[in-house]
Amino acid sequence: MTQLNHYQTRHSAGHAQHSAERADPRPAQHRNSSPARPGRTASGETATHSLGTTVVGVTAANAVVLATDRRASLGGAVSSKSVQKISLVGDAAVAFTGSVAGAQDLTEELRQERSLYELRRDTTMSVEALASLTGRVMASQPRRVQHLLAGVGDDGPRLYSFDANGGALDQPFAADGTGGQTAYGALEAAYEEGIDRDAARRLAARAVRAATERDLASGNGLCLAVLDRSEPTVETFDDYDPASADASRS
Repeated sequence: MTQLNHYQTRHSAGHAQHSAERADPRPAQHRNSSPARPGRTASGETATHSLGTTVVGVTAANAVVLATDRRASLGGAVSSKSVQKISLVGDAAVAFTGSVAGAQDLTEELRQERSLYELRRDTTMSVEALASLTGRVMASQPRRVQHLLAGVGDDGPRLYSFDANGGALDQPFAADGTGGQTAYGALEAAYEEGIDRDAARRLAARAVRAATERDLASGNGLCLAVLDRSEPTVETFDDYDPASADASRS
């Protein structure tokens, strides 16, 4: 009986292989692969819009600056050249790298939670409290994003970086994304504590520019936000020269 079962197993396997060869005449090493097509990877998995990107944050004496590139990708292709990767959450702002869907979902939840907090307490949510909330939200439901949070708190400008599980670090400057290491090099070389707002703006732009020279997932201009005690502003540029005041806004 054992020999018969063994024969039947081998015979069935051989018949299945022969049928597969007739159905798909390609060499065996290519039969399990799927041709790449829009919206899918080469393995056949659904591709999602991604912010490969470079995000940078720099604190100044009385302000904090966020800067990013504007490129998004889908699979191995550039899907957009004009993405705004900085989102306002009240008087604070968040810069994202990673999944576009995750970034949008996190931004919406932070806005809703902040509105509810301020409605219940009849007071403005501090950037420190928003950072704590962001960490809890990320820990409860990871969203495949990395991000920087910036705002001006009671003790001055604050900049927080987060890991995927919600761990937060309060830093004078930070960078993340596929171009983050190159951006960090530019920041480390030029950052000085207590720099003014314009110097922080130029440094952040220079760090993003340096990253786009080396990182294929970063490029297509600059998005820049300045946060201080006044209304936060977010600007986008098709090109930006950190060494001059000349910029081509989109």
